[in-house]
Amino acid sequence: NKSQINEGDLYTHHSGKKYLVLDVGRFRCANTGEYLIAYQEFDEIESPVWMHTVSQFTHKYDDGTPRFELTLSN
Repeated sequence: NKSQINEGDLYTHHSGKKYLVLDVGRFRCANTGEYLIAYQEFDEIESPVWMHTVSQFTHKYDDGTPRFELTLSN
C-alpha cells in the first residue's frame, strides 16, 4: 500500500462528513487497473460504500483544499 491510506483510518471530507476507510487495494478499477479505496460514512451504518481511485481520494482542489483529510489513523 503505497498510498499511506489504511483500512480503519477516519477521514473528513471537504463537506465536513466523516468517512471510515473499509478497504485499500482489494478492488481495482475495471478500466484502468488502479487500486480503489472503499469507504463509508462513519456515523451511518446503512450508508452506501463509496469507491475512489487513490488519485481521486487524495485529490486537492485548485485552492489546495484536499478532498479528504486524515482525521484519525488506525
